[in-house]
Amino acid sequence: MITAEKSPEREEEEEANPRAEAFLEIICRVLVGEVEAALSACGIGPTAEVEELVLKSRECYKRPKSSVRFFRWAGQSVSHTAYAWNLLVDILGKAAMFEPMWDAIRSMKQEGGGGLVSVATFASVFASYCAAGNIKDAIAALDVMDRYGLKHDAVALNSLLSAICRVEGRMQDAQDVFERTKATIPPDGDTFAILLEAWEKEGNAVRAKSVFGEMVVRIGWDAANVSAYDSFLSTLVRGGLLDEAFKFL
Repeated sequence: MITAEKSPEREEEEEANPRAEAFLEIICRVLVGEVEAALSACGIGPTAEVEELVLKSRECYKRPKSSVRFFRWAGQSVSHTAYAWNLLVDILGKAAMFEPMWDAIRSMKQEGGGGLVSVATFASVFASYCAAGNIKDAIAALDVMDRYGLKHDAVALNSLLSAICRVEGRMQDAQDVFERTKATIPPDGDTFAILLEAWEKEGNAVRAKSVFGEMVVRIGWDAANVSAYDSFLSTLVRGGLLDEAFKFL
């Protein structure tokens, strides 16, 4: 689920927001086709902040169709923020409603002139596709980012690799994406850290050595990237390659 960075005091205040609670009560109680009418009849208007609060609730994630109705109703009174749009995309993706998810992204592009769509939008898309086992569709989403004014850069690539690596047994897919894109998307330290942590999880010391060696050649060795180094050493140790591990200590 997409989250916003807010203080504990702010979160506590939002959780007790009576306006948001009233909207959520309607979303949970009313049939999907009656949501907008019930919201209009309640006599309470939305704000952009309350819209975000409602959309990021567990109740909306459980009721994607009603959430769309709420989003559409709120949009009659307030301008949707980029965060609200991204929440809607995330809700639809998590529900495997992929066509409506892309409709929402296209609407974001049209409404915001491309400025509303961000890497965060696509990070949600990657995660939703991968969670549903649709790795090929997640990879295809990376390829179309430029249509929405976004660059194919390391941040986008890392978001996709992280999403793939969270799926059990799909590490080779992540490695294949890296091999295919490394000539056009320069990897950074995080890219290699993601791959090394994933190969550590699978206990594949041979692939870890290969990735580590390429990292040193491409970007050099930065002691600050300790997670990549630790993953690499751990993989060697787990693979019984203690002599190899000692060489890097």
